[in-house]
Parts: sequence; structure tokens; C-alpha cells
Amino acid sequence: MSFRPPACALLLLGVSLALGPVGALGAQVHLREGVTVRSLELAAARDSNDPVALYDLALGYWSKKRWDDVERTLGQTLAIEPRNAPALLALAHLPFGRRPRLWAEQDRGNVPPEWQPALIEWDRLSRRAFFIDPLVDLQIVGAVAPKNTLLGHGGGDATPEQYAVVGLINFRNAQYDQAFAWFDRLARVLGGEVDPSRIPDVVLWYRGLAAAHLNDIPAALRDFQRLYAIADSLDAPGQFVDPVLATYVYGYLLQRVGRSAEAAEIYRGVLARDLGLWMAHVQLARIYDERAEWVAAIRERRLALSADPEDPSLLLDLAITLSKAGRPEEAEPVLAQARTGLPRNFRVPYFQGVVALQLDRPGAAREAFERFLTLVPSRYTDEIAEVRGRLRALNGAR
Repeated sequence: MSFRPPACALLLLGVSLALGPVGALGAQVHLREGVTVRSLELAAARDSNDPVALYDLALGYWSKKRWDDVERTLGQTLAIEPRNAPALLALAHLPFGRRPRLWAEQDRGNVPPEWQPALIEWDRLSRRAFFIDPLVDLQIVGAVAPKNTLLGHGGGDATPEQYAVVGLINFRNAQYDQAFAWFDRLARVLGGEVDPSRIPDVVLWYRGLAAAHLNDIPAALRDFQRLYAIADSLDAPGQFVDPVLATYVYGYLLQRVGRSAEAAEIYRGVLARDLGLWMAHVQLARIYDERAEWVAAIRERRLALSADPEDPSLLLDLAITLSKAGRPEEAEPVLAQARTGLPRNFRVPYFQGVVALQLDRPGAAREAFERFLTLVPSRYTDEIAEVRGRLRALNGAR
């Protein structure tokens, strides 16, 4: 049975499957010098509610190919922080760690039936990770993705195909400066300086993302503005770039440089294409939050939740906005729902304490802040100090 997942995961992987035969796997996950799986296990045990410690442990297990432990630990990470983009991307690519030949089977169109659901999930989780953070680190992709045999060409001038392959491999190994250089060279070779329309959409995509990773936002904006301008044509057969993704990233970049009014317009355009795209609602809510436009912010929070009711972190977002808007009586039951879905997330009891203070319920606030201290990772020193100060004030007021 022929099987190929939707375009998003293939785009995040890269264009190597379309450029020629694939060979050996890319770079493996390696632990930093002096770090062992045992030391990562101890760190995660000390801070069992820290998604960063858990994710690091998952990568430690990955380096030893302990796939069941990887899956379990990534699941724990996401139970605490459902919008953890690196963990989502790692979970998406776990099937290729378990079964490296899955790349070739997919390319040939003979994926075993029992592995086809994993490829569908690969696309879903990759897409989710990318919308949460368009600049999510792709090193985990480089750890499992195939290398293209065109990389080792026999001398002479590189072909455009080879420029693309080298740029892609650098990109997915998080060597963003090299990736930008190779895709920029490719754009020049194709005559992009004379006629920008000669630059293929996929080159604009990777060069723009590499620039964004390097914090060269003006360069990134130029490429994504071009992709936005040609978004309608990206729906044509043979195009690699998803027009919704490209448009969303353009809005994200505008938002990063403070052009929030333009970003909001872009996000509304994204929602016109896909009303269920929850992260566009999240981004709009953030913009309205910054402006203290509470009615609009709350509306977008509720729309995000309607679009993705399975994500309890959206309940927490809604409750925080309700609290900031001076509506603690509405925030309180929403936080109770969020606690059910996020029992190990320290931010929930923190805001339960804040809301209890707004409602003049010092006993409830004290209980919530004490629970916060049992959950908060040790690296949040400022937040711990703040809550201890709040508790001293509450205990002194008894």
C-alpha cells in the first residue's frame, strides 16, 4: 500500500526525499562531556516536575536507544507542559529512531500497515510543535533523518541540488549559519538577485528560518514576506511549502519585532484559511493581552480552547487573562479545571493563589502557594522567593 503523510512533516524533515537517494543516518544524539544517563536520572528525580530536566533525560535515553524510556519520559514532559515544542518534535520522530528503515520504506511507498499510524502522528506532532514555536530546535530531526548521497559529490562546481542538500543537512543539525550561507548561495546561483521570482519557495523557507534562528529578523522577514505574497500559488501541485504555515510564520516574525497590528492582521488571515488553528488564536490573545484589550483577549482565549479542547494549558491561559482583566470570580473555576488536567504544573497553584488573594480568601491563597512550593522546579529561584514572601505576609496577617 502506498503511503505518504501530509506535507508538514516532510517539510520539517526537508527536501532530501525529493532530491535523490538517501543513505546513512545523520548525526546521533550525544551527551555533553561529563554527563551520563545516571546523572540525568538523578537530576530528574530531584526536580521531577521540571519539563527541562525530563526532556534532557529523554535525550539521554535516546543516546542509548532506550526507546521505551524515551517515550515514557517525553510523555511525562508533555503531561506537565503540553506545549513543549522540543518534546513534541522528539516524540514525532521517535518512530524513526525505533525503525531507521522507515525513511526508505516511506520513500518507496511500502510502509508496513502497523507503522502507518506512526507516520500520521509524525505529521500531527511535527505540525503542532512548529506552530507552537516556529524556531523550535531541529537537532532531533538531524539525529534520525537520512543523509542524501548527493552530499558526497565527486568534485567540481556544486549543482543547485547539492547546494540544497548541504544547506538542508546543516539546517536540521542546527548549524544555522552554514544553512543560511548555503541557501543564500543557492538563491544567487538561481538568479534571485536579478529576479526574486526565480527563488523557489523551499529556498525562501529554509533561508528565512535559518535567518530567524540567527536572530537576523529583517532577513527572515524578507523571505517570509515573499512567501506571504505568493501564498496562493503555494497550494499548487509540486510546491513544498504549506501556505498556512508560511503565513503564520510571517505573522510570528512581525510580532517578534513589535509590529503587532500587522501580525494580528496576518493571524486573522490564517484563521480565514483554517478556523481551527488554535495557535493563531493564542497569538492574537497575547497581542490583545499586551494592549489590555481584555474583551478581545478573552474571546481569543476561548476560541483557542474551543479549537483544541484537549489541551489543558489553554485553560490556564484563559484563567490568567481573566485574572488580569479583573474577573477573578470567573478565573477560579477555570483554574480548578486546569488543575485537573495539569496536576504537576506549578503555574496552576501559583495563579490559584493570586486569584484567591483577588477574592480576599487568604486561607485558599496560603494553601495554593504552599502547593506551588511542592511543585516548582528549583531553577525558578525568583518565583520561589516571591511566593515565600507572600506566605510570610499571609502568615503574619493571621
